[in-house]
Amino acid sequence: MTARSSPREPGASPGAEATLRVAVRPSATGPLREALAARGDGAVVRLFIEPGIHPRVGMLVDRPGPSDVRTRVGEIEVVVDPAGLRFLQDATIDYVSEGGGAGFRVTGPNLPSTEPGPSAAPAAAAPGDRSARESEIRFGLKKVFDPEIPMNILDLGLIYGIDWPADDHVAIRMTMTSPGCPVADLLVDEVRQVALGVPGVRQADVEVVWDPPWGPDRMSEFARRQFGYA
Repeated sequence: MTARSSPREPGASPGAEATLRVAVRPSATGPLREALAARGDGAVVRLFIEPGIHPRVGMLVDRPGPSDVRTRVGEIEVVVDPAGLRFLQDATIDYVSEGGGAGFRVTGPNLPSTEPGPSAAPAAAAPGDRSARESEIRFGLKKVFDPEIPMNILDLGLIYGIDWPADDHVAIRMTMTSPGCPVADLLVDEVRQVALGVPGVRQADVEVVWDPPWGPDRMSEFARRQFGYA
């Protein structure tokens, strides 16, 4: 079941005309109805993005806020905050049982965990195949996110270059969205670990550079669409 959001309430913040499309699988309808009933009248299902280097989508039963974008799918009301709308658009809520446990699962084409491009990792590189190793590194970097922006650092355009001083030695040049990035060291280490996780890479050097300065023009087409630049 899929729904488009109804008109926003009077007094809502700018962007009140925004719409939200969310699907709720039949398997999730019953459990969600029970959770909402337990919380009481006015309760809604809130979808949100948990920020971090490895962000993920979160879901909880909550009370709506004045700026939320809202939609109703049958008896289930779902809300998101305006900042998260672009990432949660067209999400699907399911209820699954796996490995003796059960719980809700949220999937969607725009979530941070979604990797644009190939759905599977590239084939393992043969010895001396720098191109294949670089493909593996780039694939891994799509799983590393700027903690303040729910977008992977490769599509953000933070990777300026990948060079190979030797077959087992990679040198990566990257930047930050701002010189005062509070987690710069953490991001650099994450990039280094991605490179060292590729078979055959024994040394990985990561250099942070500021020339040319980063800007939205360095984003991939995928990222520009997500942030409304394209």
